Amino acid sequence: MDPGNPLLLNRLAACDRQTGDVAGIVRALRRACDSDRKAFRMRLELAALEQRLGNSDRAQNLARHLATIAETDDERNRVTELEAHLAFLFLRLGHARHFAQLGHLALGVELGRLGNPALAEQEFQQALRLDPDFIQARVDLGIALFEQNKMDEALKQFWDVLQRNPNDATALHYLQLLLSRVLF
Repeated sequence: MDPGNPLLLNRLAACDRQTGDVAGIVRALRRACDSDRKAFRMRLELAALEQRLGNSDRAQNLARHLATIAETDDERNRVTELEAHLAFLFLRLGHARHFAQLGHLALGVELGRLGNPALAEQEFQQALRLDPDFIQARVDLGIALFEQNKMDEALKQFWDVLQRNPNDATALHYLQLLLSRVLF
């Protein structure tokens, strides 16, 4: 039996769930996530558990990692939902800075959706001032720049995202659009 097998560890966590052994669930999921760096679903479950147990720093670190490995819109939406829950938790615990960066991200997304990429750009930059490693804010900043035809700046943002996460589907998509616009 391979003790680092993520499927086995996930199964163990499921058994612990049935018995109500929260500590066992957390231990098994932590080990499973350590042995499989791309285990999105297990990491999401672990982040939610860490959040419920009050381990806000662990949950935040997991959310950041999840943002870098999310490949589908559904996965990105789940990360955003987790971050919203964490923002509420951080607000309750007095972590206003983290809440502020998520607020800037949410406001930027809404401004972009309403057709104001210049104001959205400002909000994403504010989020990045608070946390330069905030991948989702960097992706959304690249999109806002792209929509304003600031191709050099957008390219820099997408390139930075892809340096950190080569599989970021949104950054890859916009980079492809950007290159096709510039080259043709």
